[in-house]
Amino acid sequence: MNSKSLAALALCSGLLGCSSTEKLERAEEKQAEHQQSAAQKQAELEAKQQREQQKLGKEFAEEDQDLQKEEVKTQQEMDQTAGKAARKLDREQAKLDEDRIEEGTEKAVDRDQLTDEQQDERAKQNKKLAEQRSEDAERVQKAEADVNKRRNEIVKDSREELTDLDERAAAVRAKADAADAQKRAAAANALAEVPEQRAAIAADIEALETVRAENLGRAKSDLKKRISALDDTIDRAESKF
Repeated sequence: MNSKSLAALALCSGLLGCSSTEKLERAEEKQAEHQQSAAQKQAELEAKQQREQQKLGKEFAEEDQDLQKEEVKTQQEMDQTAGKAARKLDREQAKLDEDRIEEGTEKAVDRDQLTDEQQDERAKQNKKLAEQRSEDAERVQKAEADVNKRRNEIVKDSREELTDLDERAAAVRAKADAADAQKRAAAANALAEVPEQRAAIAADIEALETVRAENLGRAKSDLKKRISALDDTIDRAESKF
């Protein structure tokens, strides 16, 4: 091989080596850009979730305040109704006792000699007292029915939300099973808290059956916060795909 051929071969080898190096550098640059873009998207998603959580927290706080005001008002109305009824009953009973004492001390008047008008008046008083007692009992029953209705609505809505979250978590697990090892591990790590969070929500729903009326608003707010936290956990798992 002459000197010209050797020079040409050396030049060609140099050009090929340079081309391979440039391709490798461009590939590394693209990979770095891709990683940077993925990190930026993840940061934007986390920032969005944080803003949504803050917004939900504010809404929960406002709803909690409204519920507490409503419960205080309902409790005050129930207390006022029960107090009025008790005071009225006391007055009526005191009057009846006074009448009995007067009847016992007034020797000139015999019970058998009561006029028809006095007997009618006594009957009217007894009837009026019975009607008042019945109205008071109806008011208390209505207040209790309203509280139970609200309780049942909270239980129903919470169970529906929990079912939706269960379905989303199952869908994420199905995607993870079909994905590569890296994504599968990332999804499993993101879903690690789901069983514990779900169990806490289910326990809170069951506990609503025994929560007192004045504590119902607080229980609903706490339950909503737990459901929101589980929703955020599943969002993070879904973002891995």
